[in-house]
Amino acid sequence: MSSLKNIIIGFLIILVVVFAATTFTANHKASQAQTEAQQLNSIKQNKQDAKEDWQDMITARKVVEEFIKGSFDYSSDSDDRYEKAKPFVTNNGLKSMNPSSSDGKFPKLNKDFKIVSSVNNLEAYVTPLNSTTARAIAIFDNDMLVNGTDSTSQVILKCKLVFNKEKHQYLVDSAEIISQQ
Repeated sequence: MSSLKNIIIGFLIILVVVFAATTFTANHKASQAQTEAQQLNSIKQNKQDAKEDWQDMITARKVVEEFIKGSFDYSSDSDDRYEKAKPFVTNNGLKSMNPSSSDGKFPKLNKDFKIVSSVNNLEAYVTPLNSTTARAIAIFDNDMLVNGTDSTSQVILKCKLVFNKEKHQYLVDSAEIISQQ
């Protein structure tokens, strides 16, 4: 009887050891799986963030392009360039469009002259500076027709963009002509 008892006790001890080892292995594998799942979620989130950042930069480039078209596509018949640019700028950006010699008022084109301005070959490049600001450089041809005389100049424009949380998009906060030839 004693040997049967020892066999049963030995069998139970082996069973407990096997059960403990299996539990330890299962817990270890579950822990590894959880770590891998967290890493995959982190990678997925980083990709999502990068995709959103990329989309924001595409939208920012479109804002810059529309701002330039609004500002440089105009005629003396309908001088609405400031109104056309408004949806794409902050108040500061709108002020940066105003010539310093105008005493704070937006100048109107002289109706005695026939003026037509247009934008061609527009290239805009946007780079994020941080999570709320970006910089844009745009290069374009500004075709001008003044009383039948035409000219074309290449313009290089630098813009500072800020992220507007209400509109959930970047807006031009300042614009500066770097070169016009």
